Amino acid sequence: MCGIAGLLIRGADREKSRTWIDRSARAMVTSLHHRGPDAGAVEVLELPAAIPTCDDASVVEPTTIALGHRRLSIIDVAGSAQPCFNEDRTVAVTFNGELYNYRTLRQELIGAGHQFSTNGDTEVLVHGWEEWGRELVQRLDGMFAFAVADLSRRRLFAAVDPLGQKPLYYMKPGPAPLNAAASRPRLQFAFASEPRAFLTIDELRGSASSEALVGYLLHDYIPSPHSIFEGIKRLAPGSYLELNPEADSSQALLVERYWQPSFTGRSLGQPMSTAHSPSANCERPGRPEKALDQAAEEFLELLGDAVEKRLMSDVPLGIFLSGGLDSSLLVGLLRERLGKDADLDTFSIGFADASFDESDQAQQTADALGTRHHRQQFDQTELLAVLPHVAAHLDEPFADPSVLPFSVLCRMARRKVTVALGGDGGDELFAGYDPFRAVGAAQRLAFLPRGISALAGLIRLLPSTDGNMPLGFKAERFARGLRYPAKLRPAVWMGAFSPIELERLWPEAKAQDFTKHYASELWAHHGDETAADPNSNTDWHRAMSLALGFFQRRYLPDDILVKVDRASMMHSLEVRSPFLDRQLVEWANGLPLEFKFQRQFLRLGTGKPVARRGLQLLAARAKRPWTALAGDIVNRPKKGFGIPVRRWLRGPLAERLNAAGRSLPEILPGTDTQRLRSLLAQNNTRATGQPKELWSLLMLGLWLRQWREQGVDIARSA
Repeated sequence: MCGIAGLLIRGADREKSRTWIDRSARAMVTSLHHRGPDAGAVEVLELPAAIPTCDDASVVEPTTIALGHRRLSIIDVAGSAQPCFNEDRTVAVTFNGELYNYRTLRQELIGAGHQFSTNGDTEVLVHGWEEWGRELVQRLDGMFAFAVADLSRRRLFAAVDPLGQKPLYYMKPGPAPLNAAASRPRLQFAFASEPRAFLTIDELRGSASSEALVGYLLHDYIPSPHSIFEGIKRLAPGSYLELNPEADSSQALLVERYWQPSFTGRSLGQPMSTAHSPSANCERPGRPEKALDQAAEEFLELLGDAVEKRLMSDVPLGIFLSGGLDSSLLVGLLRERLGKDADLDTFSIGFADASFDESDQAQQTADALGTRHHRQQFDQTELLAVLPHVAAHLDEPFADPSVLPFSVLCRMARRKVTVALGGDGGDELFAGYDPFRAVGAAQRLAFLPRGISALAGLIRLLPSTDGNMPLGFKAERFARGLRYPAKLRPAVWMGAFSPIELERLWPEAKAQDFTKHYASELWAHHGDETAADPNSNTDWHRAMSLALGFFQRRYLPDDILVKVDRASMMHSLEVRSPFLDRQLVEWANGLPLEFKFQRQFLRLGTGKPVARRGLQLLAARAKRPWTALAGDIVNRPKKGFGIPVRRWLRGPLAERLNAAGRSLPEILPGTDTQRLRSLLAQNNTRATGQPKELWSLLMLGLWLRQWREQGVDIARSA
């Protein structure tokens, strides 16, 4: 895992250009030291001056490129320094991530005549670009963000992995010079792993984006391709960009999507279109139990292969163990492949409140599978200690509270290992979240003219508690989603403010317009299953497909994977996610929906039947007490990885919340202050407090404060 950054400038004075770009690139990579504490370097490259054209004499100016890198050494620790070059230094790469199939690609490239000087995976990108160009990205199996400077083709190319596990932000300034002095180099392009790198350079500092702020308050995170800073974008998952520095400014930058998840929305017995289809018996509706068993076996094989790939490491490796279904599957498969005598470190976080705590269950699984288990409790003292540190490393407003205990988990793991496996992606692939259970009920109630108002009246009678996901909270979130079309409900269920609530608090937000734009962008390439109007209350299969699309295309890359990347990298820990293996994702998305969610007549249903059955089959291959414990895990309700937000907002965080409220009009001019005061006042009342909305405001205030304390004045753009 690493941090990368780069700049591209044009300027007539070659010496001044080299001096400026070298100093600026070093400042950028220094800000990313936490991502790669083991080594760092910057290389400055020059494109020879092009032949001038009649209509644009400026192309004779030399183009200078800087590539920067901070390294966390995982593979080929003693070698593979970056940036990495080909033999004649005409192609250079800076790379963040891991390529699990690099040995296979290396042999293919050697067979094609390429010569290697290192034993790591970075050099595969160098020669792979020479051999395959843009098609390189389709051959990569791993998590990655990288940039290629190709001097002979006069191009800068960058790409991120299909699911967006590794981030890449970029900025393309306008055509006008940033400084009036003609001798000053003109900045054309910049990229980095985190937004903080841009703020080290005066010319790259931007104001807060109104559109991104609306997105944050609606969803708890910044929806890609936006960033919180005006002019800075995040490269969307499964995308690449190519920069031609000598083209017209409107044609210079190409950004394209090379992969994204697709969903069949099919029933059991309907044919699959994916190449990774289950065996024929999985298609027989008359034998559902046999079909599920065979799908579960295939699931175990694919997940097991994904786990085995991610064991590639020259440094110590461990695994996160929550005690839930997904992490138990990973530890079970890892133990099966490593053998019963291999040393294996597992890590978990616990809470004093039993409704949040799974640490005892994690310990039971660790004992059954013979791991060296490490656990730590996350309490109020830890909260106050870690909150400023986490807020300072997020760079952008981010309101998923689980980032706090996850950061502590990563810090604990880093004391023992450099690489950890995590269970991220299991709920998004196999319908593990509560909103999947709400899809069917929402369809039925949305048809009732008075269903929403009647439900709202009943919700007010439900008691409110400080526990994890109390019934009153779930019911309130469910009811608010009924006011919106089917394709927007998962976002409303999972987000902070609804569009209506946000417009009332911040009239300038125009949240409804943004939501329409966001929905259009999200579903523009969803596939044939949404050819009909997705705003209608479609059948269950269509609605479930829409929900899976939201969680894989929006919530997973913009919330979960941002959390994993930032929290792990602030402690220089690499986290690998076997559930996000591309082959497994494509196979899962082609499964019948009944294998991902089991509908029930009198209950809301159960998610992840194929994964639950997979754990039972995996445990059956081992000896007790693992077999008995697996049955308990399969039947245990999902807890999630949350913290006591409601209680802590009323207690140790109350003053910070009030301070955030006072600063809100600075970043959101035109805020309805009366409504804001009313919202803050509700924090003191257990029955009416709105924890998600208040936590969102708290994290926005902390984000603003931490940049102000560093002397960066971030005013909202007009």
